[in-house]
Amino acid sequence: MPTGWLLAWIFNFFVWVIETISWAVGGDFFVMWSHVGLWGGLFLCWLPWIFEIVYIGYEFPTVYSMSWAFKFYSSEFFLLFMQLIVWLFSLIIHATYVDAHEYHLVARKYLTRQPKRCSCDTCVLPNDELERARAELACTIACQKKCPPEVPQCPLKQF
Repeated sequence: MPTGWLLAWIFNFFVWVIETISWAVGGDFFVMWSHVGLWGGLFLCWLPWIFEIVYIGYEFPTVYSMSWAFKFYSSEFFLLFMQLIVWLFSLIIHATYVDAHEYHLVARKYLTRQPKRCSCDTCVLPNDELERARAELACTIACQKKCPPEVPQCPLKQF
């Protein structure tokens, strides 16, 4: 029993408490600890309830020299069931969302890295048809000077 309690405390601290702190920090640190939470939970956090099963099956009857009867309210079963529930819940959550969270972080980095789009000033166009055409041309030239296109436009007019 002491081994199960000790391992539960140590592994839960190093895997999930530090991951909770990394959640508050955010960014790449959280993605790294999400993977630690997934793989650490898969390979380390099952040990406490395995030690509890060993204790319940072997050590408890030996220590108390009696036949052991199931008592669902005993501390051994409480630790066993709670640790098993936490382990399964965390493993399912991590297996479901770790990759999606990593993709989300990469997408956010990409979107914040993109330059902001340039916006042209609005043009006031007159009612006269000839003046309107001249104003549209002047407005287009001014907009292309302010916000040059990334790909040069074709000089030929399309019909």
